[in-house]
Amino acid sequence: MFKSLAVCCLTAATLLFHASTVWSQEAAPATQATQSVKYYPTGGGGLLVGTEEYLKNYASLAGMEGIYVVLDYVFGSSEKNGITLKHDDLEEQVRQRLERVGLRMLTKEEMELTPGQPEMAVYPAYSGGSIGATENPLVTASSAANGTSADACDFSCCRNSIWVSVSQSASLLRRPDSQYKLGTWGNGDDSNWCENRGEWMYDAVLGVIDSFVADYEKAEQENDPLTVASADELPANCSQTWAVNLQIFDTDSTELKQEIMPILNKFVEQAKRCNSYDYVIETHADVRATNEYNKLLTQVRASVLKDFLVTNNIAYSRVRTVAYGESTPLTDGQTESDHAANRRVVIRPQLKTHTMAVVEQ
Repeated sequence: MFKSLAVCCLTAATLLFHASTVWSQEAAPATQATQSVKYYPTGGGGLLVGTEEYLKNYASLAGMEGIYVVLDYVFGSSEKNGITLKHDDLEEQVRQRLERVGLRMLTKEEMELTPGQPEMAVYPAYSGGSIGATENPLVTASSAANGTSADACDFSCCRNSIWVSVSQSASLLRRPDSQYKLGTWGNGDDSNWCENRGEWMYDAVLGVIDSFVADYEKAEQENDPLTVASADELPANCSQTWAVNLQIFDTDSTELKQEIMPILNKFVEQAKRCNSYDYVIETHADVRATNEYNKLLTQVRASVLKDFLVTNNIAYSRVRTVAYGESTPLTDGQTESDHAANRRVVIRPQLKTHTMAVVEQ
């Protein structure tokens, strides 16, 4: 069983590792993406490597509170191949890294009750003619073409691979009623070194976990609204959430103020550039009216903002609105500046889910 698993995982890990090396690079120009089309194998048509939605896939980690980590394959495969990991505290080290950024390491039972059922699976693979070798079996290969020599593996060369994949229901919004799961994050590493393979695997697991933690922190930061006071401050990053707490609307008004138009016009330009993203517009009100009235007021204001975008050729389907009324104030103060701050608008970009090639099971 473990032998079959190792072969299977090696194939998958090698394929996904090559994809991950592209992922770590800066976004390639559109012309380059069309010249060499590659796909991250999420199922279905896959996710296009080299496009921004692939590079920004870490955005799906925002809002995660805990995750179920499967290390069974690491322990089972190492035992099967007679490889001793560097230390026996791998699970505790993973737990500490997650807890350091506020993530709980869930049990399987806890995961099944968590919206989206977030799961991180760690897939190792070992291969080579001599699993227990103490020296790396490299041979010198001469090139008849140019007379140079290079180190190359012979038939007994080792290969160690690892792939860590996170899957959950839906790409950005964790829906407990979802009937499918898809990969929302992944990263890997590999090596052809035979010596101390248990040490390499131990460090590789923690290295990829560290990458996951770093991307989680990045996603959380981008999910935290950046306050914008002028058009020049609008974030260039397509996935960055931002907020305006200037007076977009006067008190008890649904008419856009002229002072806010440069920001909204710049937003239109951004939305056209970031065409892989949809947007959620959140509107909030101050407390100087009844809760029922403020709820209705923010609903109308959200519609006004959506109409502005649609009028400027942003597709209706790309914009969703959420009206909070007075339920989530930024401040409890009663000054005019406090009221203006609470009368804010938050723009949350979200990757279009159809680019994720979801296949319902």
